[in-house]
Amino acid sequence: GDIKHSNADISKAKEMFGYDPSWSFERGIEAAIEWYCTNI
Repeated sequence: GDIKHSNADISKAKEMFGYDPSWSFERGIEAAIEWYCTNI
């Protein structure tokens, strides 16, 4: 079945690649939906 909850640990990505997301998950979803509605 699908994973209902995820608490992904991004500390390794931060350490190895300097990954530091500047957008929240919610903001990313909103931007993706807006792009999809405009471009598809």
